[in-house]
Amino acid sequence: MVKDDVGKVNKLLAKGADLRGVGICGWNVLMLALAARKRKAFRALLDAGVDTTHRDEDGATVLHIAARIEDAWYMQTLLEYPVDVNAIDPSSGATPLVAARGNYEQFQMLLAAGADPNIPDLSGGTALHHAAELARYQQVLDLLNAGADPNRADESGRTFQGYLHRPDPLDQGTEMRTKRAQITAWLRDHGIPIEQVPEHIARARAAGARHRAVGHVGDGAGGWTPAFTIDSSEFDDFIEFGKAIESALNELQQHNIPAKVVQRRYPAGDPIFSLPSWEEYRSR
Repeated sequence: MVKDDVGKVNKLLAKGADLRGVGICGWNVLMLALAARKRKAFRALLDAGVDTTHRDEDGATVLHIAARIEDAWYMQTLLEYPVDVNAIDPSSGATPLVAARGNYEQFQMLLAAGADPNIPDLSGGTALHHAAELARYQQVLDLLNAGADPNRADESGRTFQGYLHRPDPLDQGTEMRTKRAQITAWLRDHGIPIEQVPEHIARARAAGARHRAVGHVGDGAGGWTPAFTIDSSEFDDFIEFGKAIESALNELQQHNIPAKVVQRRYPAGDPIFSLPSWEEYRSR
């Protein structure tokens, strides 16, 4: 266990403590300090010259780990020292920039530190593909402005635009639709052809189909009855949409009500559109 006591850490270092030691998951002492959220020890170890290029048993560096956690302090601190912002995780090909796709603050820090947005992972996808796939539209704009190649295709032959269409804009909130419009404007301003909407989405739009999460409650005997809906277009972030689904399921579980959620596109006129929303259902 790494103690968050700079004095003790420095005493151990003065006695010749081995900074090359490796523990669980192949983590070195710096990774252990990060995992334990020991800020003082973390900085003391960096000051002592601990190896920031060390890789755990999965091939990740401490920068990859710092990119994935919610506390941005560790990334900010690492970037004060000599680190490789383009280190590649050999198990996936991901750079810290790709690893930070779920944490915008770390993502911004890495871009500002000169992270290369065009390094492909093992599937040929770059940070731009990943941001588009996860509907991280502000990240898409940031990457384009930082020099990401909008014409680069992954191994499936798709550019990042191919992933922009995975969620239908009509299933998204106002802010996300505005961001998508800004991406389209950026492409036009830079002479990049706008790719056609995939046929299956065009058909779904024409049919008035909409994406919904439908909550089903169980009868205890294997039967399930549709009970409520959660509308994805009420959320400006897919993460928040997912959290709303999880919250509903947790609340039902607390009341010992068997429940599951089915997500898909439903055509106009489907009976599910007459179901109450989750908020209406839970207030009954």
